[in-house]
Amino acid sequence: MWILTIASPFARKVASPNDGPGGKYDMESNQRFYMRRAAEERTAAIRAITPQAREWHHKLAQDFARRAAENGAVAMTA
Repeated sequence: MWILTIASPFARKVASPNDGPGGKYDMESNQRFYMRRAAEERTAAIRAITPQAREWHHKLAQDFARRAAENGAVAMTA
């Protein structure tokens, strides 16, 4: 199991002349989060071993894709 130790792995770094040496980070948008989670769940559905797990991941992928669309994302089909 991999453990991610980055504080905000999906945040974008924004450079500003007033920032210190580390800069500052923007929070991941809802749209980007839902798009990322939909993609992760589609991958999990493909890799699922049991039909029940495949169905559940597919349902979650559809739910996250719907939420992404509600937040302005272009619809993705697979």
